[in-house]
Amino acid sequence: MACGPELRRNRRPLVRLKRGEHDVEFPERALRNCRRRTDQFAEHLQRRWAEGRRNAAALFEELKEQGYNGSYYSVRRQLAQWRSAAERNAPLAKTKSAAPILFERPSARRVSWLLLKDDPDLETHEREFRDRLINHSAPLREAAELAQKFRGIVRHRNAEAFDGWLAKATAPAAIKELRSFAEGLKKDEPAVRAALQLEWSNGQVEGQVTRLKLIKRQMFGRANFDLLKKRVLIEH
Repeated sequence: MACGPELRRNRRPLVRLKRGEHDVEFPERALRNCRRRTDQFAEHLQRRWAEGRRNAAALFEELKEQGYNGSYYSVRRQLAQWRSAAERNAPLAKTKSAAPILFERPSARRVSWLLLKDDPDLETHEREFRDRLINHSAPLREAAELAQKFRGIVRHRNAEAFDGWLAKATAPAAIKELRSFAEGLKKDEPAVRAALQLEWSNGQVEGQVTRLKLIKRQMFGRANFDLLKKRVLIEH
């Protein structure tokens, strides 16, 4: 019979079935009753999976403490089956807004800018990161508040508020780095007060000096002082 090879069965029971011998049952292919070593810990794994614990290595260590003597890969395969089933049952439509925002750990300089910026200038994830950071450390929160107050004093030229800020920043309980900064301002206090009270500054002078140094470096070893003088005067 041609159906024997197709069904992968012995041709004798198929012939008897074709003849109408009803006492012959078709030899169904039975599944192998093979138990995995993770079966006896299935209840624990399912409970931990429902609790949100999806790390195979961590669950493998938990099972070892309970007497599990199987391999790590058996646990990983079991979790992979459940993960695949969960993904199949999950909704297919996923919007871009549902994707989590990945925020890499910023550098110390980046954190300092986050602490100084106003709320409207921060992205949502930056604001959340800053809030978690200052809520975790009381000294850092105090330092951030003092730094923002000093920025406001300089920006709005509020010389009257400088005395109170200086007293808080130089207090023994103030953070070390901020206290050192305040002590440096205190040594040059007349100049700081003049900057807060007067409209004039040496910003234009410093800018011209920086420009002159840039032109000089560009021409180093290529021309004499006469050409340097012409470039400075013409570009000015």
